Amino acid sequence: MDKLIELKGKGKINDSEFQQALANVQRDVEGVYAFDIIRKKYGYYHFQLPLKPSDDAGDLMDEFISAVEKSHSEYELRKKEEKVTKEQEIYYKDIDRKYLETKKALEEFKTAFPRLNELIADLENE
Repeated sequence: MDKLIELKGKGKINDSEFQQALANVQRDVEGVYAFDIIRKKYGYYHFQLPLKPSDDAGDLMDEFISAVEKSHSEYELRKKEEKVTKEQEIYYKDIDRKYLETKKALEEFKTAFPRLNELIADLENE
């Protein structure tokens, strides 16, 4: 962020380029925090994060939430169809609780993220 401010101050990038770079920083922050929540709460359970998220930064969190939901629903379907082995039951023993905790944490972060974006944008004014 400091480098962006420095480049703008020196006239190396214009306001439009600065705003685009700032949006990229905000998107990266969103992705890192969301992934960290998933890693800590949902753990090593298998799910598919989008390999190439959409260009709309606001959709990234929704894509992550959808990936966790898809993973959990696939597990639930396998369990319902009795395609889950005893070993998998042990492996997934806490998945329902972890799923709910993860989804709650992601929703809370999604609600708080606009304020975090404001803090990132305010760094330009310091």
